[in-house]
Amino acid sequence: MTNEALELADSTFYIDSGGFAQSLNVSAAAAIVFHHAAVQVKAAGPPPPESVERTVCEYYSRCLASKGWTFEHMLNAVGGKEA
Repeated sequence: MTNEALELADSTFYIDSGGFAQSLNVSAAAAIVFHHAAVQVKAAGPPPPESVERTVCEYYSRCLASKGWTFEHMLNAVGGKEA
């Protein structure tokens, strides 16, 4: 990786290949990372309902804000009316 790419990264980590390979391609590295993340999420159990609800609300709020919409715009769009 270039120094510029490393400076732009939020964080870095190392995947020990334990064999002859000195590097992994992006798809292999992503598969390993997602597998370990899935194992950790499964071990933690389901999140509490209020956490899920808050996360969904925050997601939709960001989506609306990125389009310059308000909740009124969304409700009108769902109701078939243009805002």
